Amino acid sequence: MSSSLVKTNNATQAVCAAALCIVLVIMSSTAISAIQEIETLCDPVTNGVCDEMGACGRECQAKAAKHKQSVTKITCERNVNPVECCCTFVARVASHV
Repeated sequence: MSSSLVKTNNATQAVCAAALCIVLVIMSSTAISAIQEIETLCDPVTNGVCDEMGACGRECQAKAAKHKQSVTKITCERNVNPVECCCTFVARVASHV
């Protein structure tokens, strides 16, 4: 194998490695900007009755609107005393890129 061919192969490998590195940086920065923060908040139910589609659901939707978030899950935790209405929210995290 001639030395010029070896140099060409090394240069090609270096260019490919650099291009791959750039692609990975772009992909990771895109992924970082799409990361979402998930938070679950639970509050005791005042009347002891929890209904995901009723008052609990309306409470979760109101909290989401107030904090500009989306509700992904509404649950009633009946295995605790007092019963709790739990809301899971998702908020987009700003990227630092």
